Amino acid sequence: LHNQQHLSIILNTLCRKAAEAGGVHPLYIDELSTRFAVLIHEVYSVGDVSALSREMIHKYCLLVKNHAMKGYSAVTKEIISYIDFHYMEDLTLNRLAEMFNISKTYLSNLFRRETGVTLTEYIHQVRMRKAITLINSSALPVAAIATACGYNDINYFTRIFKRTYGLSPKQYQKSVMHGGV
Repeated sequence: LHNQQHLSIILNTLCRKAAEAGGVHPLYIDELSTRFAVLIHEVYSVGDVSALSREMIHKYCLLVKNHAMKGYSAVTKEIISYIDFHYMEDLTLNRLAEMFNISKTYLSNLFRRETGVTLTEYIHQVRMRKAITLINSSALPVAAIATACGYNDINYFTRIFKRTYGLSPKQYQKSVMHGGV
């Protein structure tokens, strides 16, 4: 068991380096790496270590898939990082263009060309991922979740959520409570 735990620590380090080489922001890597470091020391059987190692590889792959910024310009990387860590703030094309001292048209075209989605679509994606996380891990009311995700208008939040997931936030929340999702 002890040897398997050591191998998992090595695997965690290798996955961490691979995610870094894949262009993932260090804060995301540190969060995942730290979580796995704790879990490695909490396993009590070789089978658990094997299952954890498989989960580790899967989670790091998802991390790179969802947060890799390799091939993006410096401006796009900065904007993505800013959105990822400030999604709860009032984020608009005007505000971001002003903050990064570039024109709205240039920012809009550059972002879409490099990421394949508009700036607004990306902001909604980040906020919707956070909304799902909050619904799955808390009992907060929908209004509180909307606010925590950067939406001041609950009706707008509900429309975006339903468009993204096919259910209203309340319907999704009920299905999670009843084990349906």
